[in-house]
Amino acid sequence: MESTHGKESCGYCHENEISGGCEMCRPCTSVTECPCIGSPRPCSTGVQCVNLPSNSHKCLSCPPGFQDSGGSCVDIDECEEFTPCYQPLGIVCTNDVLGVDLVLTATLATLLKE
Repeated sequence: MESTHGKESCGYCHENEISGGCEMCRPCTSVTECPCIGSPRPCSTGVQCVNLPSNSHKCLSCPPGFQDSGGSCVDIDECEEFTPCYQPLGIVCTNDVLGVDLVLTATLATLLKE
């Protein structure tokens, strides 16, 4: 649950804290109690790990632009999904971890200037 200090509603605690429900978060005392602070980390990079009562944890959703693939977050290749739409327009799509970069080909850029 989110640290409730100065707040009026529940949410998730930080990875180095634990809560038994909608109560104040408290610091973890061990990796056994809080698997999220262990090494290696139980959740994929970029995914929030939440310590749960009974020495367990929960991995939250993958961040935007990523999808779950067997417990790991993998980059969604937006170019794979959308390139067929861009190719006739002369646009080159390059996938990166922040999304996509679209680059006009020289032919299309020339046509747009006219």
